[in-house]
Amino acid sequence: METTGVPVPQPRAERESPREAELAPMLVAHAAAPSRAEEAGASPSFTPEGVVFLIEAPHAGRVQLVGDFNAWAPDGNEMEPAGPIWRKVLKLRPGRYRYRYVVDGEWQSDPLNTLAEPCPYGGQNSILQFDDQTLALMGN
Repeated sequence: METTGVPVPQPRAERESPREAELAPMLVAHAAAPSRAEEAGASPSFTPEGVVFLIEAPHAGRVQLVGDFNAWAPDGNEMEPAGPIWRKVLKLRPGRYRYRYVVDGEWQSDPLNTLAEPCPYGGQNSILQFDDQTLALMGN
C-alpha cells in the first residue's frame, strides 16, 4: 500500500453494535483532499426524497446514471448539473443494485463508492445495497 503521509483510519477491533458492523463496509474513508462531490456527501446517500447519486464532472456536457434499476439504459436517465457536481435522485426499494455513470459517452464506476464488482464488459460496476433497517438508521 502506498503511503501518502495522510493517516488512513483503521477499522476498530470492536464495533459498538452488530448493526454498525453490518454498515461498516458501506462507509467510505478518503485519505486525499476531498473533491466537491465528497464535500457534498458520500454517493449514494439517502434522503427523504430518495437515493441521491452525485458525481463531480466539471467539464462534462452530459452525465447519465445507469444500472439495474433502469435496465442499463442511458437515454432518459440524465443527471442534473449544479456547477461541477451532477446529481440525480431516485426512489428505490431496498435491495442490491449495480450502477455506473456515463460521462459524455464514457462508462465509469462511482469514484466515491468503494463497493464494486467486475463488469463482464470491462471496468467495475459500483454497488448499492440497503435494506429497511439501513433507511431507518439514516432517518428515512
